[in-house]
Amino acid sequence: MPTPSIRFGLGLAITLPALAVSWGFTNGQVVFVLYREPKLALAMITAWCSIAAVAWLRPRAVFPRELLATLTKPSPSRPSLMLAALFLGWLTVTGLWSPVRQLYLYEILQYLTFGALVWVLLTWSRLEVGIADAVRAGIVASLGLVTIIGLAQLSGFFPALESWLRPINPQFGADHPSLMGYKNPAALAVLGQIFLLAGWVWTSRSRKLRLLLIGLLAAELFYLATLHSRTSYLALAVGATFLVTVFLVKWRHGGLRPDPSKAIPIQRLGLVAAVLLSIFAIALIADPATRQRAASMGQFLSVEGYLQSDRGTYFRNTLEMVKQHPSGVGLGHWQTFYPVFRKYDRSRSFDESFQVRRAHSDHVQLLGETGWVGAGLWLALLGSVLYACLRHGGREGSWTGAQWTALIVAMATDYVQEMPYHKLLLFLVAFLALSRLTDRGDEDPMSSAPPAFPSGAFLRAATLTWVALGISLVAAEHLRKQQLSAELLRRYSGAMDDLRRDGRVERTSLQALLQLGEQTASLRGFTKVDHRRHLALAHTASLLGDRGSAFKHAACALEIHPYSPKAMAMMSSLTEAPESQKWSRAYRHVMHEATSGFELDLPKIPTNCPD
Repeated sequence: MPTPSIRFGLGLAITLPALAVSWGFTNGQVVFVLYREPKLALAMITAWCSIAAVAWLRPRAVFPRELLATLTKPSPSRPSLMLAALFLGWLTVTGLWSPVRQLYLYEILQYLTFGALVWVLLTWSRLEVGIADAVRAGIVASLGLVTIIGLAQLSGFFPALESWLRPINPQFGADHPSLMGYKNPAALAVLGQIFLLAGWVWTSRSRKLRLLLIGLLAAELFYLATLHSRTSYLALAVGATFLVTVFLVKWRHGGLRPDPSKAIPIQRLGLVAAVLLSIFAIALIADPATRQRAASMGQFLSVEGYLQSDRGTYFRNTLEMVKQHPSGVGLGHWQTFYPVFRKYDRSRSFDESFQVRRAHSDHVQLLGETGWVGAGLWLALLGSVLYACLRHGGREGSWTGAQWTALIVAMATDYVQEMPYHKLLLFLVAFLALSRLTDRGDEDPMSSAPPAFPSGAFLRAATLTWVALGISLVAAEHLRKQQLSAELLRRYSGAMDDLRRDGRVERTSLQALLQLGEQTASLRGFTKVDHRRHLALAHTASLLGDRGSAFKHAACALEIHPYSPKAMAMMSSLTEAPESQKWSRAYRHVMHEATSGFELDLPKIPTNCPD
């Protein structure tokens, strides 16, 4: 059993990423940037720090022999672990044909870092009990804080939270702005641990702790109902149905007979569940907008309705993508290739200025990016974890299985893995599912003893060097680049508003934008807005008559997004014939003709962009 300080440190490391924000200024007031990058940075930092701490405090858990034994030693978790290793390996292989290095690295580093964290935690939990409980406590604490702050904002009693916790220049508004940015990420995050929390209520032996957890669960259900996320409503309903079915089957076969060691008999548990679901139902009924969102869930349940929806359109067009690329277009590249595979409903969420960034389904997006092999491994992995929970997970396995089922449903109709924190949450839930199945026969009180010199000294020095290097790159530059990129796009949006309203914009404002762009480009790292940033700078430079800078930024936008119609239109206006004609032809093809992929004879452009 790890010491209280180690359990607290591990729980804190799990808690912190959900709370990460990055501050900025707008209209002279301090506000927060709440989207992906701050949480990605802190998730990566805490993952590296956790691995380093394990190497320092429990070095046996990172010995190659022990890590390999976690994968190969016979146990109920081995099939899932082998499938996970194959899946991550295939994701890595897709880098061989991924055309945009930044997009591929942005995603693969997350998968490999979180995968390494889970591998180390599983090895540690095999050697020492109590690790899973600390991880679960950290997950519940993090989303509990998110819920409490969200409810405080919703109440209107704390105006400062409403003004501060609002994203800079949000693309789709900010209903219930929160630590997650806006409603959908908040709903998916709360959903991602709600059955784990309910399971903790079931297993807790402390009356005071149980009452506290029940209160938190009631608050989370109420908050979830107010967030208007149809995906979360559907996933919660399916997960609850799954749980009730499993409990009924186990009850019928004697698997849930009264147990004196349990604090809550199943009859009382049913009463608590009824009260909690009533709270959720009251929150749904009380708000007309919430009722309307819940009623519109029918389109997910009808094949015709689904195919005519945005999600169904993306799915059908992704099938066209994978027909041409059976091995996938490359991890992180669904958005890149989508413009040339719009066979169905071509104008949906697509024009020169706006392009859909995700398939609104993790399963569909992985199919397009990793092909049939990747999608097959992914679905097999999901199924194997669920089977292991039910077959070998015991009493807690039912709750973890319900949580896993809810996440599978959520990923079918939304983008859980698109958000870095949610991706970490998914990996940690997988860890909780598999840790309960791991053979703990190797528990050794000497597992914390340092290995003999020089192997121990080298292991610790290498781990700490790797972590220090990663943290310095992420903390010092990646976050700063994210802040400057958001500030640049906000200023550009304001300048364009002035141009539309007054027909002119101050030259000094445009020059300041270019200077900010140069400052941003000098920083390492990649953010999801780099393509938009280069397009904004290209337009700004063209307004100033600086064709050289405009060409450079348009070329950089095309390097990051080779099929961007807006970048093609800019290149057409910035070049001379015959290159201009080629870019115009490519623009027309993407906007009006492409249905199944194509190869164009495009002019060569520089590939020395600073990103």
